[in-house]
Amino acid sequence: MTKIVSLRQAVQSDSHFLFGMKNDFTLQELLMCHPRNYSLEEIQDWIFRYTASKDSFLLVACNECGDSIGYLSIQRFLSYNRTAYFGIAIHPSYQGCGYGISLLNTLFEWSKKTLKIRKLLLEVSMANQKAINLYKKVGFSTVGTLKQNFFIRDSYQDVLLMEKEIEPT
Repeated sequence: MTKIVSLRQAVQSDSHFLFGMKNDFTLQELLMCHPRNYSLEEIQDWIFRYTASKDSFLLVACNECGDSIGYLSIQRFLSYNRTAYFGIAIHPSYQGCGYGISLLNTLFEWSKKTLKIRKLLLEVSMANQKAINLYKKVGFSTVGTLKQNFFIRDSYQDVLLMEKEIEPT
């Protein structure tokens, strides 16, 4: 059954939800972030910086009931090239419920309509096989490997660079 997912720009009232996700160390490691404790003020500043940016976007994903289920960040948006990198995080209580594919398809439509993006790129740890499988399922292809690129838990991990054309040139 296809899940219905919507995206909206993050606002300050999302700070408590995002605070919980940014302080989930297991989740942040999967996102290739160096986990640390964030204050609520730091999360509010993070939202503000994205809101003020012209080339980065922080979006909250909501389910059919309007509950926040995760977030997406779009960075390095280059309007001339019509490309951007993105990251996706689904709250642990919503993982494995079928939201991943719907959320990515919603992102593809939002990116085409709102930013006129033709290609999305991402970096994912080779240790995150669950995410790699999801990305392949929605049409991402691996275009390279960054050897020993991410340092976590006393060792370096390889990172895959993946891309998907969402609008033909």
